[in-house]
Amino acid sequence: MKPLQYRAEWYIPNQVIFMAVWGDSSKEAMRSYLTMLNTMITESFAQSAASGKEYGASHLVHVIADFTHIGKQVTVLDMAQVLKTFTPHPNIGWAITYGAMHPIRRMITDIGRQMMKLRQRSFDTFDQAIAFLHEIDETLEWSKTDEAALDRVRPTFEEIQA
Repeated sequence: MKPLQYRAEWYIPNQVIFMAVWGDSSKEAMRSYLTMLNTMITESFAQSAASGKEYGASHLVHVIADFTHIGKQVTVLDMAQVLKTFTPHPNIGWAITYGAMHPIRRMITDIGRQMMKLRQRSFDTFDQAIAFLHEIDETLEWSKTDEAALDRVRPTFEEIQA
């Protein structure tokens, strides 16, 4: 069993987080990465406010998560236990996953996001996820995209094999 690992960075500052998840999931790991996402959004809003840019209650932060290399996922029961004690950030927008997930895994992921009452979609590829964001949020500042964040976040071959 390879323990779950993850990394996340801003793909578009204050608007889109790119996250990669790999290894076998657990309740503790799930709680940890959900908390990390909330913290990233909270800190971003605080830094923006300190620099004079205020985001209103309607400002949404979307998350794109690469599940290509995820192994074992938590059960629906374990997921329910975690989500029952977790409150997503009020400004979370679309939760988008992609990767060659088995249909049962995709269903479990979708159930979890429904339990959190998140806007959610799953795709096979990153390009499909990006195309979806272009369609649903015209306010995103695509000129500020940090393409290098994708390489910094995605796991290396060695990390996947470890």
